[in-house]
Amino acid sequence: MTKVLLINPPGTEFTGTGNTTPPLGLLYLISELEQQSDIAPKFIDGCITGKKSVLDLVKKWKPDVVGLPTLTPCRHSAFDLIFEIKKISNCKIVVGGAHATALPEQVMENYPVDAVCKGEGEKWLLNYVNTGESFDKLNQQRYENLDDIPFPAWHLLNFKSYDWKTRKEFGQRAHVVFSRGCPYHCNFCSTWWIWGSYRWRSAKNMVEELKLLILNHNVNHFTFVDDAMTINKEPIMELCEEILKEGLDIKWLSTTRVDCVDYELLEMMRDAGCYKISYGVESGAPEIIKNVHKGARPGHKGLSPEEYPGVAEKAIRMTQELGMSANCLMMIGNPEETDETIEQSLAFLYKTKPKSVGCTGGVWLLPKTALYNKAKREGIIDDSFWLGRKPMMFWPFSPKQLTKWHRRLLSYSRYFWWRHRIAEYYPRATIGRFMRKFYLFRKYGFRVP
Repeated sequence: MTKVLLINPPGTEFTGTGNTTPPLGLLYLISELEQQSDIAPKFIDGCITGKKSVLDLVKKWKPDVVGLPTLTPCRHSAFDLIFEIKKISNCKIVVGGAHATALPEQVMENYPVDAVCKGEGEKWLLNYVNTGESFDKLNQQRYENLDDIPFPAWHLLNFKSYDWKTRKEFGQRAHVVFSRGCPYHCNFCSTWWIWGSYRWRSAKNMVEELKLLILNHNVNHFTFVDDAMTINKEPIMELCEEILKEGLDIKWLSTTRVDCVDYELLEMMRDAGCYKISYGVESGAPEIIKNVHKGARPGHKGLSPEEYPGVAEKAIRMTQELGMSANCLMMIGNPEETDETIEQSLAFLYKTKPKSVGCTGGVWLLPKTALYNKAKREGIIDDSFWLGRKPMMFWPFSPKQLTKWHRRLLSYSRYFWWRHRIAEYYPRATIGRFMRKFYLFRKYGFRVP
């Protein structure tokens, strides 16, 4: 019996918030390993239990293989834990995730790691545990049919452990995924390279997982973590139809692009329980859009930079007319950024009036992205940067300039604070919590779990 321990490293909580969500990727890996009777998998979330509990489990259980994900901004949380595990165990250690996929040679050379998984991990990890060998090419380990992947190991998860760290506007929430990959090649993103071709699950397969979570774990609130959920309209329409056919009373939210929705699709999503869509708008300035968004959907010519703001405005307007919230995901600090482009983005927000705005204080230079390669060519960064302790590097505007732009763009949030937070968020959160408690009381009586 081969014992495999998968660890979500402590210190990988959402930056600056302390919040965390169940590690969906590890739950998928566990479910794949559980298909074989000669493998004993176990999982621990260090973000919930802390480092001491993780190390105590390694000492007590003595796993043969330990696996950890690596995220670029908090990569040292995983690497520091690996050094400590090596001091108390002679187990094999494997790592995966975006950072290890992008820089496998650097990871192998500088840390006590026995193997690196590049890209999807289900087939790779199962093969490594059985043979001790790893695939070299990304496409050797991809599932072409996502329905073939077992559901995540939800039975191992104690949802109540995440209650105090997860905002639940509509009751207990779970993160799920309907598709993998993206056909677009945006300059700040490496998703298209890591995940490969865009693939999606069947509507029946997705709804079966939703029903499992509803019936077994009292979940009725879902976050679809797809990079761009509505790239192909037909699968999403089928999913919404299946949700309505099964009579699922759920709430859910998703993320997508402004050029991947229309009125018919949005109306169907609303009817199926979608209440919020985050749009990757990035900027209201055509000169920024020209360099940010690359590629087009299969069968579509794509948008010109001049067309993009108008399409974005239409998508946000339709979303809010249908009673859903629109969240604009904006960027500042692209190489072409100026005071004028920031003002164009701000004007776009005032014109469209989305319910909320998400914005980071600078454009991250992530390995294997087109923007990162441009920064390397210009001598701004090199791969040795990731061996240091700084979590991230931005395109090299001065911190003062980035702070100025960030405050300027988010001045929209202060303008919109009353209408959004007071008029919509607080009532929804309060009523949502009350309705959830009422539902549980009606179902379980005084034995509310």
